[in-house]
Amino acid sequence: MERVAEDDCCCIDVERKRTFTMMIREGVAMHAFNGELFVQATWDTSPSRLFRTQFRMVSPKRISNPEQYRRQPELPCRCAD
Repeated sequence: MERVAEDDCCCIDVERKRTFTMMIREGVAMHAFNGELFVQATWDTSPSRLFRTQFRMVSPKRISNPEQYRRQPELPCRCAD
């Protein structure tokens, strides 16, 4: 498992900048600072990838309801640009 956690090519990160350990550390820090953590799962079919499922860290500050409406069950949450 250590081989995967400290992978040099950062196969688990969509941006290929962070290893699994770095993503866990960032998640713990983000949760401690903001109280919440958002991770977007993506799927990559290229044969060069070690894993098909990859993850992208999303800042909670980028998440909002469309046009700042109050939260309603039928209203989807969207990521701001």
